[in-house]
Amino acid sequence: MTETNLTKDSSAGASRRSPIRSGEWRDEDLRDFLDAFNKHDVNRIMDYFSDDCVLETPRGPEIWGNRYEGQAAVRDILSYRFGWLPDMHYGREEHWAKGKLGVSRWVLTGNSVDGDRIEVQGCDVMQLDDAGFICHKDSYWKIIQPRS
Repeated sequence: MTETNLTKDSSAGASRRSPIRSGEWRDEDLRDFLDAFNKHDVNRIMDYFSDDCVLETPRGPEIWGNRYEGQAAVRDILSYRFGWLPDMHYGREEHWAKGKLGVSRWVLTGNSVDGDRIEVQGCDVMQLDDAGFICHKDSYWKIIQPRS
């Protein structure tokens, strides 16, 4: 076990190890991360994120959308999303890994609790910190609108 994939978990006083064992993205790491989203496994998803992570969403009042900082905030927004879109699924995915930078492109589908059908093509751009955890995840969507 190398120092590059360990970080100190300040809440428990113990070290935790990144699921990204090499400290750099590989295609299989990106596939495994997206698989955790498809299983709606918030605990497994959060294993990938650093304690001081940042998640930026496609929608919001700023140019970066909405920004969520830290494990608790990211966990809360992901839990909310899975509740709002209970059959959320990422398919038709492609992944690119280059050192500490990983990109996943996908089509997200699902039906909201309000009865709206969601289908968007998007991508995530993700940066790893020195311990191999996601420190920044930025999401982009193309939203399908009805033809006029």
